[in-house]
Amino acid sequence: MPDRARFGVLVATDGSRPAQTAVAASVEFPWPKRASGHGVLARARLPRRGWPQSVTRVLEQSELRAAFVARRVLRRRWPDAEVAVVDRPPVDGILAEARRLAASRNMADRLEFVAIDAKEYTPDRPFDTILVSNTLHMIGHAGSLELLKRCYRMLTPGGRLIVQAQYLNDDRVSPRWPTLLNLIQRVATPDGRNHAIGETKQWIEQAGFHSVRYLRFSLWNVCSCLIGERPANS
Repeated sequence: MPDRARFGVLVATDGSRPAQTAVAASVEFPWPKRASGHGVLARARLPRRGWPQSVTRVLEQSELRAAFVARRVLRRRWPDAEVAVVDRPPVDGILAEARRLAASRNMADRLEFVAIDAKEYTPDRPFDTILVSNTLHMIGHAGSLELLKRCYRMLTPGGRLIVQAQYLNDDRVSPRWPTLLNLIQRVATPDGRNHAIGETKQWIEQAGFHSVRYLRFSLWNVCSCLIGERPANS
């Protein structure tokens, strides 16, 4: 059994509005009750040498404000949560902070951090649970089905897949924010579009999972999740 007293949640943000939504969703996710939370704000700074002090001050205030917002949201669930500000590109900064936290809790030998395209990743051994969070809307129908099938192969028989997202309703024109996200993905990505609850459930089932159920977090959270199981006899 996992040591739930040592279960830690690292929430990463770059300070953008979509990332703030993801931070809020992480607070509502059904983590173990004894889990602890920690945040990291990571974004590469623009060169500031020679810039007027007034511009530099605005940028610094922006970072402090983003960290303050993330800390306030995290403390709704974890009163002692802190948010580290890392002056590095998001991926490098997030991984560096995750490794630092793991080492500080004597867990470095129990965790592995990998910066890789999820569609290319192959683990050395299968997992009991896989969380896919706010990802499928960027890769479209075909890419989503491919990723879900890879997740199936990476799970032990009886393992669980959790797909967290800002789901559209099946009418595809509500709620408001997932609909806006759908428009953004249509414009900003080659294949992306937001996905509805019903079609995502079908993708998960097509990937081989059964007993797929929908879990709503709270009325105020735009995120929710679908949970599927790999058959124990597969």
